[in-house]
Amino acid sequence: MDKLARTLSLTFLFFLLAISPVSAAVTSLHISPETPMKGDVVSISGDASPGEEITVSVSFKTIVSVSEGTYRYYISDVKIPSGPNNFKVVAKNVKNLNVGVKLLIWISKGSDASNGVAVVSQSNVPAGTYDVMIYGESSASTVELEIIASTKITANSEGRYQYSYDTSSIPPGTFTLSVGGITKQVTLLSSPPAPSPTQAQPSSFQGGGGAPSPSPTVTEAPTPSPVTPVTPTPTETVTVTPTATPTETVTPTVTPTETPTPIQGIPGFEIVFAIAGLVIAMYLVLRKE
Repeated sequence: MDKLARTLSLTFLFFLLAISPVSAAVTSLHISPETPMKGDVVSISGDASPGEEITVSVSFKTIVSVSEGTYRYYISDVKIPSGPNNFKVVAKNVKNLNVGVKLLIWISKGSDASNGVAVVSQSNVPAGTYDVMIYGESSASTVELEIIASTKITANSEGRYQYSYDTSSIPPGTFTLSVGGITKQVTLLSSPPAPSPTQAQPSSFQGGGGAPSPSPTVTEAPTPSPVTPVTPTPTETVTVTPTATPTETVTPTVTPTETPTPIQGIPGFEIVFAIAGLVIAMYLVLRKE
């Protein structure tokens, strides 16, 4: 019995010694910038064993609303690096899951859910920039999606490694970065953080030979004197009755009409008429006889 226990102890110790170099492959991880903005390229670097192959993964979660029994989530400009890679989507509270990738046309891969969880995974995706559509059916009101992209890098002969990842396809929030056995949570901002207001402090001169810092002079605002209200004196209103201006009557000047001067009779006309009258009278008398 004791021999068996010693054998098991030695086997367990050998197992720990065998896996310890693998666990200690990555010894440090540096991220720049530490608080990136959406669209920034995040650079990671650190130390590992020389020539060690390291798995780097970036993952984030998001909640998608369900409308009329279906859900849909669209990601544009997903950059897939060259080399060994894997793209994986896990959906919870769903009936099924479909992942479509647009090349020249949309190519989809689907999976039915088991206990409400569906997984679609694809390895060795050709390097490039893709539009990705995630969709399916669900009887819940919301669906939780987890998108995981991973690749493999190799440390150089000095044990240094470096990798960059474009955050354009990651929504603002918290995403998980895992390099070897080290995992860090990174907050992705949608806009720069507002600078905190700082209060300027007065500078002071140190040492006995320097001039002392002048104390700020506080000038008090003068207190306004009370204004005595002025009682307005009523002004007598004089009503002016307008005097009628007599209208001048213009008497028209009558220009007397010149009376035409009668034409004087021609001398001798009266005698002619008298003689004619006598002749007519004598003719009538003689005719009666």
